[in-house]
Amino acid sequence: MKKIFAAGVIMSILSVLLSLCARKVTGFAQAYSVTIYPVLKGIFARIFGIFPFSVSEVGLYLLLLLCIFSVVKWFKTPLYLLNGAFFTASLLFFLFTINCGINYYRNSFSYEAGFVIRTHSTDELYALCSDLVNKVNENIPTETSPSPSDAGNFSYFQNFSYLREMGKGGQKAMKGLADEYPQFKSWYPYPKPLIHPRLLSVQQLTGVYSPFTVEANYNSEIPAYNIPHTICHELSHLKGYMREDEANFIGYLACTGSESRSFRYSGYLTGWVYAGNALAKADYDGFIELYKKLDEKARNDLEENNVFWDRFEGKTAEVSTKVNDTYLKTWNSIPPTRPKILKAFLGKITRNLALNIYKSKNCQKRKGEVPLVLDELKECIPSQNDIDTEMEEKYLTKYINEFLKSLPREKRIIIVQRYWYLYSIKDIAEKNNLSQSNVKMTLSRFRIKLKEFLEERGQYI
Repeated sequence: MKKIFAAGVIMSILSVLLSLCARKVTGFAQAYSVTIYPVLKGIFARIFGIFPFSVSEVGLYLLLLLCIFSVVKWFKTPLYLLNGAFFTASLLFFLFTINCGINYYRNSFSYEAGFVIRTHSTDELYALCSDLVNKVNENIPTETSPSPSDAGNFSYFQNFSYLREMGKGGQKAMKGLADEYPQFKSWYPYPKPLIHPRLLSVQQLTGVYSPFTVEANYNSEIPAYNIPHTICHELSHLKGYMREDEANFIGYLACTGSESRSFRYSGYLTGWVYAGNALAKADYDGFIELYKKLDEKARNDLEENNVFWDRFEGKTAEVSTKVNDTYLKTWNSIPPTRPKILKAFLGKITRNLALNIYKSKNCQKRKGEVPLVLDELKECIPSQNDIDTEMEEKYLTKYINEFLKSLPREKRIIIVQRYWYLYSIKDIAEKNNLSQSNVKMTLSRFRIKLKEFLEERGQYI
């Protein structure tokens, strides 16, 4: 027991000393990342790369079983239990330090590649997004990829051959990156999908790098378009680039330079998402203009991505505020307990008259939002002149109500705040702990999907 404890102490001390050197000693982390770490990576990756499954995932399950077994066996001897826990924690800390932690302090990829970081103008951002739209449309995959929504539980076992192809494509894409950036010349282990990818989904993660086994693991049930970029992202961590923004960019470069059409599509579409979010914040109208130019396949993929992640919002942690709960109760109470409010709510969306009625009662302080809201709703709701009969209006009311009920809880709150209470974009963002661009994106997607929903039912002229 003393030897195990002593080993734990030694590993803990070494981990702390190495971490301090990485932080305080100039050049230590960089020298380590290009000399010692590649050797360690080669040893660990080749050993655990023998196994076709994620060793780190299986190790997690075994660790949980070991913890349960240890608690049961040594419950009456807590010293043994504490000693084992200390050793395990020390070992994991040591592995994390030598295979990951030190690399956080190495030179950035942008520095090594000679990129000049500067502030961009809105026009430059628009031009970039426009180019990305063209690239996305030029690289629409011709083959049919598996979809998590179709598979129900898209997993390693269900689509082994497809995932195997994606893994090999990721290895090839990263090796190809070395033609322009020599620092990526290396051997890359096979990236592994988790056996139970739901472990990552509930955490809203697309992939994870395991420093304990030096494996690139990814979530195989995410929308198919996102898998190639995720694979390259995680493989970039194995090269010692730990920062998420850098890994995203490296993944983009690897994918867009790939010979595979699916990989190029994944890279360009992911690039559009990041650049498009920035454009939406700087020039929302410009963003919407370019978004509409995306190929229908790309827009469907983005929507599928939103739908997929919406399933896991709020499932790992409940973060709703009292204000949000209040608005949710308001929405859930109509109908049937308050049909008059429902009629006013839907009437305000379809007819300006309801807006005037509501405004006169309790919305005087938000008069300035009225024309903005009306302009937004013109995109997706037929005007009063387009509704010829009372029966048509009843059907429209029914369909809008049906659509709103289908939205996730968080989305309904935002919709109610905007189109019933007439909150500004800024107020909604503050009340829900979101960015203004996120709120704008949510409202835009709502209007687009609502219009499509009504068109399918013959309610939009």
